[in-house]
Amino acid sequence: MKRNAISGGWYLIRIKSGWDRKVEEFLRYAGLISYLPAVSLPKSDGTIHMKPLFPGYAFIFMESDGPDWAKILDLPGILSWLSFDGVIPSIPETVIESIREKVKDLSGKSEFWSRLKRGELVQVVTGKIEVIAEVFEDAKSPDSPVILLMEFMGRMVRASVPWYMIAGVYDETKAPRNLRRRRRTRGRGRLVRY
Repeated sequence: MKRNAISGGWYLIRIKSGWDRKVEEFLRYAGLISYLPAVSLPKSDGTIHMKPLFPGYAFIFMESDGPDWAKILDLPGILSWLSFDGVIPSIPETVIESIREKVKDLSGKSEFWSRLKRGELVQVVTGKIEVIAEVFEDAKSPDSPVILLMEFMGRMVRASVPWYMIAGVYDETKAPRNLRRRRRTRGRGRLVRY
């Protein structure tokens, strides 16, 4: 496998599931800088646990005069380098900084998922796309998605969205007319058609 022509940068490796902390220790012991992004999430018993943002992957910073790339694969828990057509691409520092900012943001709202209520308008952010949606069914746990109603091609459709893609509760007065709070039936809470 050929590595990228640019030396000295961040690269991605595949690791065994559940080995995040062990691999981090092995890499540190080998004198390498690694980054395994994780978000703090509350458990049902009130304690906090760290959940990997990219399970099964770790970022490694490799210097141009660093250790032999093949020897890193000999470390326990490491499966392979992430490569495309035999080339190991480098990851720009700006991407790593963006991930660090996202982790900080997600950890800051670790209990946000439990505060979403049916009928609330929220702002969904995926990359550069921002959409207003209505909570149809709240998340039961940090691992389960939130079911939202979103406008798609002129129709309201259900969408299953991870809670961490929800930026916050949206100001209802600024919402599009079709997403303003609508009346629901008393029984099952279905939307009333106009």
